[in-house]
Amino acid sequence: NGADVKRFTQTYTAQELQALRESFGFQEHATIVVTSSRLVVKNDVESVIKALPLLPEDVCFVVCGAGELEEHLKEITKECHVEKRVRFLGNRSHDELPKILHASDIFIRPSITEGLGCSFLESMAAGLPTIGTRVGGIPDFLEDGKTGFFCEVQNPQSIADTIVRIQHLSAEEKNHIHNNAME
Repeated sequence: NGADVKRFTQTYTAQELQALRESFGFQEHATIVVTSSRLVVKNDVESVIKALPLLPEDVCFVVCGAGELEEHLKEITKECHVEKRVRFLGNRSHDELPKILHASDIFIRPSITEGLGCSFLESMAAGLPTIGTRVGGIPDFLEDGKTGFFCEVQNPQSIADTIVRIQHLSAEEKNHIHNNAME
């Protein structure tokens, strides 16, 4: 398990990234939270959707992945009245994913259980502040405030609080965390 750092550190033009962000259909200055995940119980995408009503309207969520819970998660977006703030992109190719990460602002996967979690390493390589939980192998590489951020398992309020915490970081602080993650 690991991440192809070269693929996730490639650069894109500002125009390419802006066009991709616009394709999501969110407001211009939205904070885009992204996940790349199988849509299964253990990855707890549901808690991220349930955190959105606790956050400002400009915090939006892009879901890359597919799985048995996809229709259930779409129903949760309706129940939470956040359909305009969530985009389900389905499975994305290995060529598309780095660009999607670079066009986003924060990565999250609030896993209930996890082995290593290559998606975390990929998001860290792409320079995204990365949110995970203290389960499985995640604490082996994610240190809160140093290489990424922790939220509590199955806790939408903790997710919302962690996203707000990241939004208040300066560019210098985000860069410092990225450098630590790359080490």
